[in-house]
Amino acid sequence: MALTERWGAAMGSELRRAGVNLDLAPVLDVRTNPRNMVVHLRTFGARPELVARHARPMVNGLLGAGVLTCVKHFPGHGDTALDSHQGLPRVAHDIARLEAVELVPFREVMALTPAVMLAHVVYAGVDAAYPATLSRAVAHGVLRERLGFRGVTVSDDLEMSAIRSNWGVSAGAVRSMEAGCDLLLIAHSPHIAIETARIMARRAADNDAFRARLEEAAGRVRALRERVLQPVPAGAVTDTAARVMREMARRAPPRRSPQRAVDPTRARPR
Repeated sequence: MALTERWGAAMGSELRRAGVNLDLAPVLDVRTNPRNMVVHLRTFGARPELVARHARPMVNGLLGAGVLTCVKHFPGHGDTALDSHQGLPRVAHDIARLEAVELVPFREVMALTPAVMLAHVVYAGVDAAYPATLSRAVAHGVLRERLGFRGVTVSDDLEMSAIRSNWGVSAGAVRSMEAGCDLLLIAHSPHIAIETARIMARRAADNDAFRARLEEAAGRVRALRERVLQPVPAGAVTDTAARVMREMARRAPPRRSPQRAVDPTRARPR
């Protein structure tokens, strides 16, 4: 998919010029639930093979422009109707279903992407108690042991309601680190981030296993920072995002008329 790679490269080049060197993208969720509005227009589509076909060139384009990628939301946020910003989504999926649908795009880039973000979604067939962000069965068992990922695992924002309302941000952060997340996001409240760091430091002082887990995570994050410092060849990308977007618009199939595009009996999910 040459156009997808050009889009990734152009976007990456503009991000790099703006001082951004890590993009929490691309979204590799397969939107199988039409009521899902949290990934909606951010995903490549509703079929795993289509999303997988775009995954590798998008990651290659961003990396080629000097911007590291963090694909998300592992193992997949596309079959939920509930937004994890607002609550805790649950799906019944077991590993067979994940292998057939949700994991297909992620497998495509496991050897390429330096980071993977986990989802605040419970996959009851794998771990009925915890969402992926807090689940060792998912963060370690599926992502590292089954898919062989060796890079940095990143939590989704721990201030989202899925975590905050059920475990609390700080307790969720401790559980996420124990589960296998290396880099924890607390995106809005510096005072909560500082207090969480203190709680984790106290736990590490009293718990050798937790201290070892912190050291393992820190080692992976340091390696990621070293990659950020690598220089990008001058003139590596000549496309602009605007130019690639104009070409995508030219290639897009014509829109259907409003009369044909909307079925009034199915306009709203029940």
